[in-house]
Amino acid sequence: MIANSVAYEGVDLQVRTCAIHHADLTWTPADLEQRNGRGFRQGNSFNAIEIYYYLAKGSMDIFRFDLINGKSTWLSDLVEGNRETNNPAADAELSPDEILVALSGDPAKTARALEERRAREQAARREEIRIAANRLLRRASARFRDARRTLDMERAKALREEGERMLGQLSRYDAEVWPFEPWMYAARDHLVFLTAP
Repeated sequence: MIANSVAYEGVDLQVRTCAIHHADLTWTPADLEQRNGRGFRQGNSFNAIEIYYYLAKGSMDIFRFDLINGKSTWLSDLVEGNRETNNPAADAELSPDEILVALSGDPAKTARALEERRAREQAARREEIRIAANRLLRRASARFRDARRTLDMERAKALREEGERMLGQLSRYDAEVWPFEPWMYAARDHLVFLTAP
């Protein structure tokens, strides 16, 4: 018997069923059990039935099969009252990159391309951080400059406090991305601009 969605219910094949071939996969263990139950019935002349699952290479079939199998085991453990049960479906999340590799005709090439993309994205993020840090340093430097120029002591104090807050923010940047923390304190006394790491 070849099983697809037609074999869920209403088909009685228990008399001479010796094998069930699943041409597609269900989403739940109950549906799979329903299909297999078409042949596993009283009155079948065969004591054993062979079950075949066809999983297409470069598809999500293997992940779906693992998900169905995991759900089935989890449900059995839950019904039997096993204390140490966790839902494997909740833990079976695949990242978009894992899905692309699984579906790829050349997983190694796809994995390399994804790694190169991640490296480019990381370099772009580092550049964005560097630009933001330089911008923040220029703003802090301008606050200290304005504090030095103003004759209003209260305003000068407020500007210096704001500049110090900005320097505090800069000190939290990753030194590998923005390695200028040792020099940023010069902004208290001089106008400072940085453009490259």
